[in-house]
Amino acid sequence: MSARFLGLENRTSAQPPDPLPWLRVFPPAVTFAHVEANTTYTATVTLRNADNRPHVVKVIPPKTSRFALAGKRGVTTTRLSPGLTTSFEVTFTTDEANDFFDACVIQTDAGETDVRLAARAPAPQTAVEGDLDFGVVSPGDALVKVVSVRNAGSAAARIQCSWDRRVDRDVFRVEPRFATVEPGKSVEVTAFLNPKEPGDVSVDVDVATASVNVANETNDFFSQSSSARLCATATVVPRAPEFLTDESDAEPLPMRAVDFGHVLCGDTRMVSGAVYNNSPYPTRFAVKLRAEDKADRPDLTTLAVMPSEGALLPYEKQRVTFTMKPTFPSDERSTNESAAKGFKSRATGTGKERYGDRRELRATDARHATNASTRDVKLL
Repeated sequence: MSARFLGLENRTSAQPPDPLPWLRVFPPAVTFAHVEANTTYTATVTLRNADNRPHVVKVIPPKTSRFALAGKRGVTTTRLSPGLTTSFEVTFTTDEANDFFDACVIQTDAGETDVRLAARAPAPQTAVEGDLDFGVVSPGDALVKVVSVRNAGSAAARIQCSWDRRVDRDVFRVEPRFATVEPGKSVEVTAFLNPKEPGDVSVDVDVATASVNVANETNDFFSQSSSARLCATATVVPRAPEFLTDESDAEPLPMRAVDFGHVLCGDTRMVSGAVYNNSPYPTRFAVKLRAEDKADRPDLTTLAVMPSEGALLPYEKQRVTFTMKPTFPSDERSTNESAAKGFKSRATGTGKERYGDRRELRATDARHATNASTRDVKLL
């Protein structure tokens, strides 16, 4: 049975075998963080012989002058007996703030390995907290989302916010576009959304970060920076009461007309519809009947609606019943004068402390016909 099957091997093809499995190097790599100019930094590296026989170990100094072996010149050679350790110190110094890299090569009578060396200048480290998901909104809403950009690094950060500038500034914008964030501090970035029409909104916002010194020294900001991307999203739906059909055996459809058919004078006929709040906000509605001809106000008694007002939760629907009850004409003169009177039924919705869109039902009346009265109510 193979060792791999027994779980005694813990390697993958992507990881090369250790060239010196008996040599324990700690730490395996040295990194000097947040280095400043004209300051010397020191780190100790320990070597241990974990083999059952002695080995000769040579430490070759770094190639660059900024890294060096403390107190030693050239190659150092040590004979390590089984179980014993030796150590050496690596120093770093520089006269400029920048990142530097090198390595110490360790040669033995059984092969060689290296200790990677790095020195990193103070740098910003920013993280964006929050998102720009506005959710379900309505046209005309003035919306605000705030995210926080925090600098956990050791240097001041210069941030720049950018997005598709083809997007109308009156619809979407981010402020501030530029800001400086000191170490350990944060700054708020505000996105403003004012959608004009229904549909989906999706705008990518890039928050690029660079060191203040780098941002001042180069015009190519983004090539010297890290970047985080936020996606500003919203689903824009109309904020308006909708008139729908209200039939138990059919799918609700937009209500374009209420046809009472032929109604005899003195009879009563009712047609039901529904007012639907197609928005994510609670709203109120009111249905008002008015005559096209101001002198015809008494004729409103022939048409009634119940309920005439109410409140609707988001996406709630409420039945509304229109009742037609034409009266008998009083004389021939009134019959001829009011043979085609007109009325309007208007439903208005309000929500979030402002008036919503309006839907109107237009009606014409021929109720003074000798045998019948017909009224069509149309949605504009």
